Formats: sequence, C-alpha cells, structure tokens
Amino acid sequence: MRLILSWVIVMITILLSAFIFPATWPLSTTILLQDVIVLLIAILINHFVIKERIGLDFKSGLSNAIVLNIPTWFILTSAVTLALDPRYQKNLVLALSVAISAAVFEEYFFRGMLLPYAIRHFNNQHAILIGVIVSSVLFGFSHMLNLGEQPLEPTLIQGASAFLIGLFMAAIYLRTHNLIWPILFHFTNDFGSVISSGTAVYTSYLNPVRLLGTLILFGGLSAFYLRKDRQKQIKERFNF
Repeated sequence: MRLILSWVIVMITILLSAFIFPATWPLSTTILLQDVIVLLIAILINHFVIKERIGLDFKSGLSNAIVLNIPTWFILTSAVTLALDPRYQKNLVLALSVAISAAVFEEYFFRGMLLPYAIRHFNNQHAILIGVIVSSVLFGFSHMLNLGEQPLEPTLIQGASAFLIGLFMAAIYLRTHNLIWPILFHFTNDFGSVISSGTAVYTSYLNPVRLLGTLILFGGLSAFYLRKDRQKQIKERFNF
C-alpha cells in the first residue's frame, strides 16, 4: 500500500508542478525545476515513509561494475558523438537539463526507493524478481503522463521501452549496490534521445524490430544479471 501510495503522490506532484512555471520560461529551466521539486518530495517520502537507504558503494566491485555497464559505454560513446556534432549542439542545453534532472530523480525514486522496498515487502524466494518487475512496471506507467505532450501510440511505445530499460537499471543497481551506475545509464540514454530529436518527450511511432531488440537486449541482460546464483550476494549487500 505504501509503495503504490508513494508512486501516486509523486505522479500527482509531477502533474501539478507543470502548472507552476510560466509558459514563457525556457523548457530546459522548467523541466529542471520541476524535477528538483519532485525529487525533494521523493526524499521526504523516503525519509518518513519508505525509509530505504540509498546504495552508494564505491569500495568494492569497480571492475565488475564496469563490465556490467557495457551497454552504458556504447550509449555514452554515441551521446558524446552527438554532442560534438555541430548539427545538434543547439539542443545541448535542453538535453543536459532533461537528462541530468530525470536521471537523478527517477533513479532515486524508482530504483533507490521503490525497488528495494518492493523486494522487502514481498519477502519470498521470488522477491527480487517481483520487486524488479513491479518497480519497472511503475516506471513504465509513469511515462503515460507524456500523453499531454504526444499521441497515444508513441507514448505506449515509450512506456514499454521504459519498462524494459527499467529492468536493466534495476539489475545494475542490485548487482553494484551503487545508484550512480543506473543514473549514468539513464543520463546517457536520455541525453542521446533529446539532443538528437530536439524535444524532451517525443518518441517515434511503433518500430517492431527496435522494440524487439530492446526486449532481447535489456530483458536478456537483466535475466542474466539477476540469475539465481547471484541473488544470495544481492540479498547480503542490501540486507534483504
């Protein structure tokens, strides 16, 4: 109940924050301030309700984290290439604003708070997998808020893609016990999308091959990262 209530409160805050700032303000400024407000609300909810300690483990497993984040390095290379391309540099400020604010807020809330809380809540032999799926489903559903800015089909595609990518970011967080890694992946992924498109929310229409590729890549990696022989280590590091 606390899990769903926390999610609903944050979603309502996102909706209400859209009406706070004047339409004449730069979009990059508005998005940054909106995400700061929602992040503060999430921090308060975590402090008083969810009470999850955010993992920031820099002391162990750096080489392991580097290997687990191989997709991040490919996306980061692409993002840097786009940032250096004069054709896209007019979108640089918007891309940085969206990517930084969304990555920090969404990873703090969905992976840092809701994911471990869900695992503790279900507390059975399948708790890790259930927690990963539940937090990723909520992450995917949260993108339906973009219906106010774009048509239904690309919004549904965005939600489905967010769910699949959410599985991967959850797996990265659980394996590394460090929220910086999913934040980095989230940042590079959003940065590349925004700087190449010049818009903060718009997603292309259905491309079955691309969606299937996302399913195979991130779904497959998530299943491999969270295989049974790794779950004992995860439980020990997070004290599940």
